[in-house]
Amino acid sequence: MRGRILLYHHIAEAPTKEAAKTTLFVHPEHFAFQMALLKRLFAVLPLDEFVARLRSRRLPPKAIALTFDDGTVDFVENALPALVGECLPATLFVVAGKWRPVRWFAYPFGETSEAMQAKVQEAGYEAAFTTQRGWATSANSLWALPRLAVPYWVGRVGFLLWLHFAPNWRRRKRR
Repeated sequence: MRGRILLYHHIAEAPTKEAAKTTLFVHPEHFAFQMALLKRLFAVLPLDEFVARLRSRRLPPKAIALTFDDGTVDFVENALPALVGECLPATLFVVAGKWRPVRWFAYPFGETSEAMQAKVQEAGYEAAFTTQRGWATSANSLWALPRLAVPYWVGRVGFLLWLHFAPNWRRRKRR
């Protein structure tokens, strides 16, 4: 059993050519297209259901969970309308402090260690998420689940190809 946890940051036009080469931005039009495609071709699950099914080894084929880091204003302006329009669930990771039950943890910059994972587990979180690329499987620790950061350059045409190959995608090193 394996599924994909997608990671988005900013749903906005990349401010520079350099930013367009990162996974920090997805153009709002591309995002809306991606959501429509996911709705039609995949089983988009709320994160709590995704994790529960992963834990019980009952993840449906083509399972996907949508996550957003940082809670920026463009989430409300650009991502939320597309999510609501397609009736898709998503999880927004924000800085905690004023929120009561917080069930999930996203490691700052996606970096973790075994000691940090133990502390997150001891703190009572149900699962935690990295920025490590890969499939989410029942073999993963629930306190180090990988996510796939959607890049700006994937656009509309390449989204399905990227989605298929992204868990195993390794960037070629330039000489």
